[in-house]
Amino acid sequence: MGDDELDEASKLKIAANFINYSPPGQIQKVVEDVKVLLGGHVPRSTLDSLMVKVNSTSFLAVDVPGEGRKVLITPFGDLGDGTFLDPMGLQRLTIDHGKQVCTSAEALSGAEAASLDAPEKGQVDAAMTRYAANKLPDAVVTTYCKIVGGATQITSCIGRCDLNLSNYWAGLWRSHWVLEFTSGSKSGTLKGTVHSNVHYFEDGNVQLDDRCQRRVGSTHMRTCACTYSAHGSTTAQVASAPSLLEYLLWLPPAPARVPP
Repeated sequence: MGDDELDEASKLKIAANFINYSPPGQIQKVVEDVKVLLGGHVPRSTLDSLMVKVNSTSFLAVDVPGEGRKVLITPFGDLGDGTFLDPMGLQRLTIDHGKQVCTSAEALSGAEAASLDAPEKGQVDAAMTRYAANKLPDAVVTTYCKIVGGATQITSCIGRCDLNLSNYWAGLWRSHWVLEFTSGSKSGTLKGTVHSNVHYFEDGNVQLDDRCQRRVGSTHMRTCACTYSAHGSTTAQVASAPSLLEYLLWLPPAPARVPP
């Protein structure tokens, strides 16, 4: 090995850095470039694991086979066996991460489904879908539910990726909102994170990566009031789980689509 030749560990580190920081919607192009750059020395298993990570953290949207709808692939839906949850259909999805498609779906068992569903999940999903349609058209909403003992956690994710590579830009919006409450309780908490990426490369190669977090404590879940402070602090008293999510309508509008 010459003095200027990289060892295998260095090559893997370079590959991981390139792929982990892929511009929005362009991981497949980056992987192909990495293969060429490193002469095919990156193991397929390493590339696969890196693509799983990027696809899930980027909230990749895939079509559910035969159902005419999309679902987000997110860390919240990782079932730990290489498959991802479709919470609306209560099924596990097998994903080809290289091609970024869902190849099959299998129904969960009754026991599995029981701990991943609750009436509030559908209500929250409907509220978030209304919000996304109003603030972020063409976004995909996927809402998860997890019940442990008497505690319920509902996580609603929103994702949209826009590509216009012929005009040198791409953008990715991800947000997730976690509602936690105890069965029969009149209080709960809501917290969320908004994460956006923009890639512009006409006169250079620039990426913006920004995020913000919000948190609100709610009490008296059967009363109806909602306030939003311009200074960023939020408090809420809500009528129900979906009403709590409606507080998002008080947030500043999402950025408008960049014209083609």
